[in-house]
Amino acid sequence: MWKKWEELLAKDGIQYHTITFQDSDDKCGTAIAHAVELGKRVEETLRDSQKYSQANIVGHSKGGIDARVYLANGAQSVGNLIIIGTLNSGTPIAERTSLCAPAVWDVLPEAKATKAGMNPNTKYYTIAGDWEKNIGGNPMIPGPDDGLVPVSSTASEGYFQSLGRTEHNHIELLGEEEYNLARDVLIR
Repeated sequence: MWKKWEELLAKDGIQYHTITFQDSDDKCGTAIAHAVELGKRVEETLRDSQKYSQANIVGHSKGGIDARVYLANGAQSVGNLIIIGTLNSGTPIAERTSLCAPAVWDVLPEAKATKAGMNPNTKYYTIAGDWEKNIGGNPMIPGPDDGLVPVSSTASEGYFQSLGRTEHNHIELLGEEEYNLARDVLIR
C-alpha cells in the first residue's frame, strides 16, 4: 500500500520506516493496541537512527486514529502527523458493518478513539479525498467523501491544518498527488 510513497521518499532522500504491527493484529487491531506498538516502533526507529530526536508519522485511514491515540499520551518524539483519509470523527459506514472488529468499533461516529486529544508537541495535517464529487460521492455518506470517509470527518478538529484534497477514493489516497501535498512538511 505504501510502495509509491516509499519510492518518492527514497527519491527525495527522506529516511522512512514503514510500520507493520507485529505485536498486535495489523488488520483489525484496536487503536489502543496499535498506539502502544506504534510508540515502541517510533522509539526504536529514533534510537537506531541516532540522527534524529523527532519523527514524522504519516497515517492512512484508521492508521491516523492509531497515531492520534498514541500522541494523546503526550509523546514528545513526533514533530508532525500527516493523516490521510482518516476517520477522525468516524464514518457512518462503520455503523453498517461488523467486519474487521474490533478495529471498526474505533471508527464509529462518537467512538472514544476518535476523541483522542491534541498533543501540544505535534503539528497535525490532513489530506482528504473528494471522490466522485460531480455525482456526490457515496450516497450513504452525507456531503463530500472519499467513498468511505466524509471530508468533514477528516478535517474534524480545529487544530488540524489541511494540506488539501484530491479526487481519489479511499484506497487510492496514497499516490503521488497526496505525497506532493505532504512533501514540504516531510522535508522540513
